[in-house]
Amino acid sequence: YFNFFIQRRKCTLVVDSVDAERNIRRVFSETLLGPAQFREPEKKSAEQSGIQDNGAPSVNALGIRKYEEEDFAPDFPREAIPDFYKELQHFRIMPNGQELVLETLLKFCHFESAPDSDFRDTLGSPPQIMPKVSSADAGNGDADTSASHTTANRKSIKKTAPKSLTYSQIRWIGDVAKIYPSDAPPEQIAANKTKRVEIFKMPSGTDYILHDIDENNTIVGKVRFSGNVQVSEGISVIGLDGEHQSLSQRQLKIETESTVSSGSEGYEDDDRGGSISHFSESMLPPTFHPPSFGVTVLGNSHGFDKSGSTSGYVLWINGRGVMIDPPPYSSATLEREGIRPRTIVGIILTHCHADHDAGAFQKVLTGSPVVVITTPTIYNSFIRKYAALSSLSPALLKHSHRYKPAVIGEPLRFQGATFHF
Repeated sequence: YFNFFIQRRKCTLVVDSVDAERNIRRVFSETLLGPAQFREPEKKSAEQSGIQDNGAPSVNALGIRKYEEEDFAPDFPREAIPDFYKELQHFRIMPNGQELVLETLLKFCHFESAPDSDFRDTLGSPPQIMPKVSSADAGNGDADTSASHTTANRKSIKKTAPKSLTYSQIRWIGDVAKIYPSDAPPEQIAANKTKRVEIFKMPSGTDYILHDIDENNTIVGKVRFSGNVQVSEGISVIGLDGEHQSLSQRQLKIETESTVSSGSEGYEDDDRGGSISHFSESMLPPTFHPPSFGVTVLGNSHGFDKSGSTSGYVLWINGRGVMIDPPPYSSATLEREGIRPRTIVGIILTHCHADHDAGAFQKVLTGSPVVVITTPTIYNSFIRKYAALSSLSPALLKHSHRYKPAVIGEPLRFQGATFHF
């Protein structure tokens, strides 16, 4: 989204499989274009078209659904219901008048196995290095280094995978994906006369090697990286936690260190393993006492702001919290602020954009009981999207939490409070 809407450029996604592309397409279709029922004609018969007795149809003349009946109370004024077909179509129309499609934003690139040696010959080559040979080096066996290394490498491949791979090994054992500049002429691509990036996927499936190729088909840069990414436990909602502890956490830590230090005299470097100088953050007791009624602001910015988090809140009711559109990493941030995970008992979702519901997905996977509150349309979209992202079945994902429908025009009782949507 940032590349397209802010940088004004298309993004190339390198994917491992057809399933990965299909799941990514499903996610972007759901979030960017809207749920399919508001974009595609109904596949129901005329008797199931959703026409109400009062004459206000939920399906338009094109056979495309305008809204879902289950989202609204029976006595909710039908003239006040928004037309989601028109609303989503409005946001899909770009300034040039064309309708936005996934191909406008994304281009998918797959890894492919070399069909023959001719294909391998088109790959980028290492720069030519002229050897420096002197009379002093003539008898030291340097001329046989390449051959001996090749023999050794062949033996090592049969036994165990080497930590460092040679160029020849990479060319032959790894599947490759080629990424070209968007403005590269087809004739230059065919002749290997354009800059590009070649990414090799190793047989392990978790290691990748990237080659930066210039217009002369020469490798000018390379890097090896892992396909497994570990997110730091210290990551947090920007602005709420940041790089520093809260004042209450810092004060409690200072008091704890002072108490422990004063009571540990004479035990330094003894048989008990040394003195205790401080407790870790994870050992600190909760320092937040939820109010009977109040609001904690999780973020007050938008999805493209690098210095702030997307708007999100915790509504406190009778000592328990209800998250509203929690930004990513909200749960971890609140826990570091001294708020126990089980203190959060509900999540309200207003819509299914990642900057508003990613924190909800992270919360339902933590294992602490939580109730998701939203309309049936938003909830079904949430399940479809995150089932695709996580490769979990929708049924399994639904078992990770409880769902309480929010019906527009009907009061909803939760945690001793009444909500009106």
